[in-house]
Amino acid sequence: MLFRSENVFGVVSSSAAYLMNAMAGSDDTHPPIAVGGRVHVKVIGKVKKGERLVSSGVKGIARAAKKGEATAFNIIGRSLENKTTDGAGVVEAFVKIN
Repeated sequence: MLFRSENVFGVVSSSAAYLMNAMAGSDDTHPPIAVGGRVHVKVIGKVKKGERLVSSGVKGIARAAKKGEATAFNIIGRSLENKTTDGAGVVEAFVKIN
C-alpha cells in the first residue's frame, strides 16, 4: 500500500518572498511555508518534469505520484524539472495546495 496524505499544509521555503508572521518565532519554531508558487521541494526517487508530487511518507519529503493515486486533495504540486537518481534530492516545483 502506498502512503499518501491529505494533511499536507505546504512546503517549507528557504527563500520566501513574503513572511506573513515574521515576528512569531524563529525558523526552527515557525519556518516559512509556501502554499503556492515556484518552490524547491525535497523529493525522494526519480521524478520527471511535469509529474505530480505527493507526500512520500517521510516527514518533509515528497515523491512522484504513482499511477492512479493522485487526487485533488493529496497533490503538493508539479515538478518543473527532472531528477534522475533514486535517492533524496531537490526539484523546483510549482506548488499549489487545495
